[in-house]
Amino acid sequence: MAAGWSRDESPFHPAERQIQERLGVTDIEDWARKVVRDHLP
Repeated sequence: MAAGWSRDESPFHPAERQIQERLGVTDIEDWARKVVRDHLP
């Protein structure tokens, strides 16, 4: 398993990113890369 998200990958589904963009949320993806796992333990 990968250790985390690469810079090109997003932990968010495209629709989630679209909502974040509409709401003007721009800093959550960097935070989420640190806490959202790319797998289930």
